[in-house]
Amino acid sequence: MNSRDIVSIIYGIPFVWVGISHFTNPTWFEPIVPDILGNPYFWVILSGVFEVLIGVGIMISRLRKVSAAAMVLMLITLYWANLNMWINNIPLSGETFADKWHVLRGVIQVALILTALWIGKFPPFKDELYEKNNLLIFDGQIFSSGFESGDRIVIGNWKYTPFGKFTDIMWAKPDGKKVLIAPNQKLIDFISSMYEFDEYIISSFSIEEKSNQILIKSDQIVCELEWSKGIKIPFRRPLWFISSLEYIVAFIFFRTKTNGLTNDGRQEWYAIEKVSNLSSAKASINGKDLGKMTNFEPKATFGFSEPRKRPSAVELKSYIERKVGEKPLIIRELETQDIRTIWKINEEGLPGTGKVSEDEIAKLLNYSELSLGAFNEDELLGIVICLLPRTEYGSLNYAWFNKNYKDFLYVDRVAVTTNSRNQRIGSLLYEKVIAHAQKLEFPVAAEVSLKPPNPDSIRFHKRHGFAEVGVLHHEEKSVTMMLRNFN
Repeated sequence: MNSRDIVSIIYGIPFVWVGISHFTNPTWFEPIVPDILGNPYFWVILSGVFEVLIGVGIMISRLRKVSAAAMVLMLITLYWANLNMWINNIPLSGETFADKWHVLRGVIQVALILTALWIGKFPPFKDELYEKNNLLIFDGQIFSSGFESGDRIVIGNWKYTPFGKFTDIMWAKPDGKKVLIAPNQKLIDFISSMYEFDEYIISSFSIEEKSNQILIKSDQIVCELEWSKGIKIPFRRPLWFISSLEYIVAFIFFRTKTNGLTNDGRQEWYAIEKVSNLSSAKASINGKDLGKMTNFEPKATFGFSEPRKRPSAVELKSYIERKVGEKPLIIRELETQDIRTIWKINEEGLPGTGKVSEDEIAKLLNYSELSLGAFNEDELLGIVICLLPRTEYGSLNYAWFNKNYKDFLYVDRVAVTTNSRNQRIGSLLYEKVIAHAQKLEFPVAAEVSLKPPNPDSIRFHKRHGFAEVGVLHHEEKSVTMMLRNFN
């Protein structure tokens, strides 16, 4: 139990006690209910219910974040009654109070609000755990199904992770033994530190994907899956919401957990984006067919949560707390000493990045409004270079935006080392670019190659809110001109 737990209990108990007194002695509170609300007894009882529920909730760690938010709203709302008592000089137990006591009551209310914000780790009190740089983010799909043979399989098909793009299989055998299949030892070590297995297999994978179908082949397991359209959750939720209200809903309706502790003590959150039912699942292990698709039962107990019992395809982001010693990426301004490495990264991105010399990169840095690098300690893994309008830069694509738009922040190039792709580095850099553009109140401008085609970059830009505003044809290539509005 830490200091925040202790303070939360000390803080919550008086609210529960006062809330109960709303039921045992409502007439004591009725005089300060504003007349405009009518029926003071109803409002005293209702406020008592909220005080008890929120007071209890703030003492429970899983409900603390949402309860602290509710507490702040309740304290602001209920102060209306205290203000009514002050302005109209309403007696309480036959006694009126001098202004200094009402001022003191207001100061106490502010202190209670600030304490609730601190307990919930809301601004201005920082919760470093929820900072993106303190989290490992895995973006992809999880498929789960049982089979007539008694085998149960969970497949993670991850598109963007700190390890790049990869697929892994968690296999629960009919006898209860748990097997992890992953493409390399690094992933075996990472996954097995958080979840429980009896056997470990390094295997190559091949993946064939369509819109709602996937064929996954490892050296041992072949699995062909098809799923329905499903239900998409159209809005993002903060992690505190996922670990409190969403946790309760998911457990009641699906018997799954959206937040918990891994075996090595990390917090992990599952931010579900879309849930679909599998309409078909065929699998074989070492050439032996597993039979018909069945519910995922009995439990596999790989980790703190189980998949849905019904065979499912789930799109999600998994947020995993960094361990001490796992250093986050550092985003900082590029400097002249980085030019050689910038040139090498740019060369790896050809033809999409456009060929430039080291001297031209030096000029670009000089012209730039914003030039950022993503560093793992001292190793540069990705870069982005942005310009404001009407510099001396001679790019035809840049000239097109100058001709058609008055204000913009132009992304001349964004590139990530070959070994660091699919790790959200480009997204982290673009988040900084977009934030800078919002401060300027400028749209972000960029172009993407159409000839030769660069479909990955087009998807990347669309995912970050860019839309096509024109096409520019050169002698041997064509580019799509894209814009993202600052708001």
